[in-house]
Amino acid sequence: MYKKIDTIIGTFNLYTKDEDCGWEFKTTCRNEADGIEILDVELSPIGEAEKVPPQFTLFTPCENIRPSLYRWTPLVENLCLPPNWLCEVYSELAWSVPINTAIGEGSVNTVTFSISDAFRKVTTKLGIDEYSAHPSFSASFFTEPESPMGSQKISIRIDTREILYSEAISSGAKWIEQMPEYKPCIAPECAFEPIYSTWYNFHQDIHDEPIIKECAEAVKFGMKTVIVDDGWELEKLGGGLYRYCGDWEPAESRFPNMAEFVEKIHEQGMKVMLWFSVPFVGDDSKIVEKLGKMALTRRDLLQTSILDPRFPEVREYLKNIYVTALKEWKLDGFKLDFIDNISLRGNPDPALKDNYAGRDYKSIPEATDVMLSEISAALRAIKPDIMIEFRQGYIGPAIRKYGNMLRAADCPADVLRNRMRTVALRLTSGDSAVHSDMIEWPRNATPEFAALQFLTILFSVPQLSLKIEDLTPEQARMMKHWIDFWVEHRDTLMKGKFIPYEPECNYPIVRAASDKESITAVYIPNRVVDFDGVTTGYIVNATSDAKVVVDSVCYCKAEIYNTFGEKVREQEIAQGISAIEVPLSGYVKLICR
Repeated sequence: MYKKIDTIIGTFNLYTKDEDCGWEFKTTCRNEADGIEILDVELSPIGEAEKVPPQFTLFTPCENIRPSLYRWTPLVENLCLPPNWLCEVYSELAWSVPINTAIGEGSVNTVTFSISDAFRKVTTKLGIDEYSAHPSFSASFFTEPESPMGSQKISIRIDTREILYSEAISSGAKWIEQMPEYKPCIAPECAFEPIYSTWYNFHQDIHDEPIIKECAEAVKFGMKTVIVDDGWELEKLGGGLYRYCGDWEPAESRFPNMAEFVEKIHEQGMKVMLWFSVPFVGDDSKIVEKLGKMALTRRDLLQTSILDPRFPEVREYLKNIYVTALKEWKLDGFKLDFIDNISLRGNPDPALKDNYAGRDYKSIPEATDVMLSEISAALRAIKPDIMIEFRQGYIGPAIRKYGNMLRAADCPADVLRNRMRTVALRLTSGDSAVHSDMIEWPRNATPEFAALQFLTILFSVPQLSLKIEDLTPEQARMMKHWIDFWVEHRDTLMKGKFIPYEPECNYPIVRAASDKESITAVYIPNRVVDFDGVTTGYIVNATSDAKVVVDSVCYCKAEIYNTFGEKVREQEIAQGISAIEVPLSGYVKLICR
């Protein structure tokens, strides 16, 4: 079957694998606003009330848009615009966001495609056609096993406005978020407070008393929550990392009384979140005898099976685990890990050989959605401000219904990736609390070098994972200042207008602005920072050069601070371009005269 419609960007073609697929397609195109059109595709089964939907693809050559130079997608950090035969990405409930953007000169949007189906797997391609030197775009639907269903509607939002790329991306994400089926849960204020994590500093070798001791110090620096990561459930280390997962009983030798441990942390003024690897049932767990037969697939290297949420027993077991932990241990939140492993990853579906016996859903995303919805509802019924953290790349609109904290994927001590990943999350996460990956630094780092780890994630909620007792006095002074700075300016940094410039250069300048102030971080030397003089401006020097370059619309008083927050001098700067000496990992405060 083939159908063609005209839109503002040229021609869309619709293809199915089978011309006589048993479904009728109806396509319409409507204007949402100047430069934005919505392509609606409605498909209905012919004859029978419900059928398995056909695979189909929408394709457009994009020949009528402005020339493009780069491509942005939520999880691809290389912004090159590849050929259209080498550019496939996908999104689904537990992976990515269905948004693709082509970017032209000056970081301006040329076209942004946003897709309404953030639930099922959607495979997209946005890449250069070698014949025209324009990008082409395609989106393929219903490529995974599905249950019989009735009429369906899928929409693609096509944004060709000549606006900054980041505005187009955030606008597309907002369009998806406003659909009733993707209404995000509210992030409580505690989700926007600095966090101490046990992962990089302890890994799995954790015990209650050392963590209590660390938290007693962490709270002095302004950290309000501790995430007790993997290891609390392990009696012994070694062997397969996840071979004992699934029972979720605290190790007697490590946490002999979890409720008492949590109470002691609470008494120090901190909240407690606990790590769980949601779908893992390890080879040496007790529960594997019962639930191992309800596995979706295996991860041999990890010595664990992946539970299949299509079994109601699996969903009920996991929900009860978290509800019991919340009630008995008085937790404040959960770090729910490895959601993205609930996938076949190219393996055959084990349900096919026994005709889905024991399963009440055929669709894996549908069952995962039901499971996470039930877990989220049960936890919030007990504690409405419960914190639930998910990790990149399960970050999409559907995931935001259950989780209110989205953390950058693991990138220990990697300032570049932590910046790129937190920036990408900010563009698609709306009002959810975007968190950095846990920052750390070498023990012998200068305070200026160590501060770069903090400055690179300035526009996300900081998570820190380092042993406070190992800090030098200078590192401790630096850390205390920057946490205090972040807390003081949190509303601007996290809820102000967010603009990451030059994505093709890994965001060398990032800015957030509110009604009272603007805060700009510069990561590459000799970049010129504009200052409009409307509000107080802070320019953070996260470069390797002890100066920043400012183009100001007015005469200014400049207050210069070092990385400890100590004012080192004041000076006047003239209207126009000025080079200001600013200490490494320090900042300048500009006040228009």
